[in-house]
Amino acid sequence: MLDAAEAALVELEIKIDPRRRARGPLPDASGLRAAHEDGRALVLEGRFEQVRQWTALAKFGSREPGPRCGSSPLSRYDLVVTRDARSRKDLAYLHVVVPAAGLPPEGERGRHEAWIGDERWINLTDALDPTREYLPFKSNGSESLHRQWARETVVESLVDIATQYRQRTGVPLGIGDLSHVTGGKIKDHWTHQEGVDADVYLLDPDHADDDGRPRVWWNHVKRGVACWTSKPKGKGEREQALDPEDELSHTPTSQRLEVLAQIVFLIDEVAYFVHNDTTILEPFDDQAGARRPGRRFLHAKNRGYWPAHTDHVHLRWVEGELPVDVTPRP
Repeated sequence: MLDAAEAALVELEIKIDPRRRARGPLPDASGLRAAHEDGRALVLEGRFEQVRQWTALAKFGSREPGPRCGSSPLSRYDLVVTRDARSRKDLAYLHVVVPAAGLPPEGERGRHEAWIGDERWINLTDALDPTREYLPFKSNGSESLHRQWARETVVESLVDIATQYRQRTGVPLGIGDLSHVTGGKIKDHWTHQEGVDADVYLLDPDHADDDGRPRVWWNHVKRGVACWTSKPKGKGEREQALDPEDELSHTPTSQRLEVLAQIVFLIDEVAYFVHNDTTILEPFDDQAGARRPGRRFLHAKNRGYWPAHTDHVHLRWVEGELPVDVTPRP
């Protein structure tokens, strides 16, 4: 079966000779040491960007899958990326493994994961269906399933959030970037490097933009009053209030933001909830610290060095104690 895997690498135009002897970190819980000792694994060594592309080809059948969950001849194999989290070297490893029980049936996938040090990461698509249970989305149209890797605990928590949100609103949650499979710097962000960040979007299925995708309304605060518009900085069409007689009443998007905040408020592992809207988030920020000291709901008035989040919500998971009585840095 490893011969077939090597042939698949050639078919996918992955132009590197794989090794059949173990290389790089082999975390105990990964099972890689036994797989290599049994002759069931081969490994590719490369720079972060190379390993990201190879993994995307092996898992999704494309160097850049976008929102489409494709597959390749290697999808049925176990795919395991490893990296030494303490090293500053731009070096990672992709292990292609024949499962001990053999390959799964056609149409099924093997176990796909990354180990950044001893921390297990998984891809969101292996826990949540991107065709039914959430919508891969970024406002600039550059959403990619291959930028949706994170720590296993973060993905599990995000699945819970997305499921509750869909049940309560009837609308799938838009989910953008998490992290690269290797971690590290990622385009469009200062953050999202350590598998603990997620961007989520409050989609409006009743309105479509010119590209046919669900609309995202942008939040703008002027003279202390929030409004939602079809373009940034208060420009474009304005989202109508649910109560036409009261322009300060909820809009559909502000109502969805409140639902999301209610869901996340009960999940103390999410340390920071970041969005521009002050009206919705101030009450949550006032109460969050009582549940977990240092926990914050950051908005236009208190975000400090965090960039404005006017079209999406940024969620950050943090373990351990949090800084108290100061605005946390991104």
